Amino acid sequence: IDGISEEVEIHQVGATSIRGSYTTGDLDIQINVTKEMFAAVKEGLGSLYRENHPEMWTDEFALFHKKDHSEVPISIILCVKNSRFDEHRFHKMLLSNYPELLDDYNIFKKSFEGKGVSEYSAAKCAMFGPNGNSAYLKKYKHLL
Repeated sequence: IDGISEEVEIHQVGATSIRGSYTTGDLDIQINVTKEMFAAVKEGLGSLYRENHPEMWTDEFALFHKKDHSEVPISIILCVKNSRFDEHRFHKMLLSNYPELLDDYNIFKKSFEGKGVSEYSAAKCAMFGPNGNSAYLKKYKHLL
């Protein structure tokens, strides 16, 4: 799932979008919009999906989910195009184009099998985060 226009970009991100990635099968979508569109799109998504981590929201970034979807759990990252939050698609590029990074990520993910979601989430945040200031991109930006 990828689509681009002047106003909106939609990218499938996360493990399901990366060949050979260890995944639980959930779908992660990043939607990039213009700053002028952000509030309206956020409101529209809010009528369809549950808010996710609203304490992290800014005027350029919001998260939504439908984890209880009957077929595929979905998470949505909404951000302003080219803002500091427009980073998840770059994580995907790195993991898709560098097998050694993907191998490390798969080992990382598998190390949390049977452990709590909160423990995994905290470790993943430490690896990739924080949102809008990606430590992962800082470490590997030279590869893009």
